[in-house]
Amino acid sequence: MLTKSRLFLVFIGIMMVLAWPFVGKSGTFLVYDSSVSIFLDEDDVLHPYLYTGTGGARTVRVCIDPTSPFGTQMVPSLRAAIQNINTLQHSTENLVDPSAEVPASSNDFYSVALHELLHCVAGVGHVNFDSQVVGDLPSYSTNSFGGADGALSLTPGGDGTYGTADDARGDDINLFWFNRGLNDPYRVLPTVDETTYSRAAVDLPSGHSFAANGNFIAAGFAGFPNLKPVMEVASFPGTEVRTLAPDDSVNLRYGTTGLDEIAGTSDDYSLLVEFGGVSTAGCHVLVRFAAQSPDFLAGCETQAIAIQPGARHFRLAGTGEIRFNSTKRWHFYAVSVFSDGFEAGDTSAWASTVP
Repeated sequence: MLTKSRLFLVFIGIMMVLAWPFVGKSGTFLVYDSSVSIFLDEDDVLHPYLYTGTGGARTVRVCIDPTSPFGTQMVPSLRAAIQNINTLQHSTENLVDPSAEVPASSNDFYSVALHELLHCVAGVGHVNFDSQVVGDLPSYSTNSFGGADGALSLTPGGDGTYGTADDARGDDINLFWFNRGLNDPYRVLPTVDETTYSRAAVDLPSGHSFAANGNFIAAGFAGFPNLKPVMEVASFPGTEVRTLAPDDSVNLRYGTTGLDEIAGTSDDYSLLVEFGGVSTAGCHVLVRFAAQSPDFLAGCETQAIAIQPGARHFRLAGTGEIRFNSTKRWHFYAVSVFSDGFEAGDTSAWASTVP
């Protein structure tokens, strides 16, 4: 596993460059710069493209920009990452460090692509902060707004670990949705909606002072040495995070409860991410490589619009773009686990594999 003293991190760039900075629910949806957010209520919710408040299937089409380098190399990783999003399967054993496949000096495209896809197809945000903003160890604190004093209070509690239940966060406003009465980021409840998850301090268990986020350091001390949230800000060369962590799955499930945020009602929707190949036709998200500044690894750019005037529910809009820095060292996953069909919802070819 990653040692607790390891501080050499490669951060996943500026994750979102948004027309509207926005926030949402469950783990958090996108929070780019809370200091300039258009949202007065931190409780706003972000939904995928095409969702307008009515139930049913919502298909988000992801394509490779035909002008991008590495187009062929990207295909297996994108297909596999899309598969993970569509199945919603999660694991507490999703961190492989060191990887036997990914060279120590290379970034795993599959892992980073999964992170960026969660941003750009479903609006999922980070569980923690960017170290370039708050410093290395404090960056593992649970994502939040500053409170009435306008400043973040990032102080670990008695366990000395950031992002755990005893953090002393002052008047910070929590953005991380935790299971009510449990505050256990390693557990997904059978029902995920507002009746089972909360961000309010009054719903924390007795003795807990803030929402715990399950970052890889905290997870190690909690007995999960091979767990790292996909939506943790830091990315480590030579490692793999190719499967959803529990909270990543919660993020996706919560959004599908719709405008009333209650599971099992008429406004619930299902999210199906579809791989459109190398194309621009009918694509909601385009993926490409391009030269970027040295401190940028990858990022998602998209927009959002209100679903209803004056409401706190928004949806992604326009054409999103995921950019990867072509000047970085990358490892491309080379084995296609499933044949064509899975990412489009056709499960008939699941048994077809490529050695």
